[in-house]
Amino acid sequence: MSKKNQVGLIISVFCIFLYFYFINIAPESNITERNIFQQLSPQGFAFYSKNPRDETFHFETEQHLQVPNMQMANFFGLKRTGRAQGIELGKFQEEIPKGNWKTCSSEKECKSVKKNLKINTIKKNKNFRSLEKGTYYIYSYKPLSWHFREYEASSTIKKNIAKVVLE
Repeated sequence: MSKKNQVGLIISVFCIFLYFYFINIAPESNITERNIFQQLSPQGFAFYSKNPRDETFHFETEQHLQVPNMQMANFFGLKRTGRAQGIELGKFQEEIPKGNWKTCSSEKECKSVKKNLKINTIKKNKNFRSLEKGTYYIYSYKPLSWHFREYEASSTIKKNIAKVVLE
């Protein structure tokens, strides 16, 4: 490789690095609510990581779920059923009206709230191919910041619970 090609390659790699660097630090536009670099780049850095303060979801069911995906039973991610189930479980959240979520802050309270939840019925269709029919409980909560994990008073986490029956 000639010296001219090596310099060109180094400059190209450096420009690409700068482009992706400025995607994250450029201000957002008031019109598009995203910066111009993020519009040019389809996923930006959000593809590689997610905000640790985002809302977290936990599912409880008696049906067989193949998550997490990187298990021996899923051939270490080669079987796509686990990934599809995760996406389908996420679709449950869209189907539940805001008034059907109940709030609790301790395990004991959550168990009593769980018994009196309104049932959200969803018909099994093409959007729910890999999930089995049955009852699913969805818990959503904001994770406790690591700054406060040592304090007794902050050890309770406010959770929202909803019940979904897939028919």
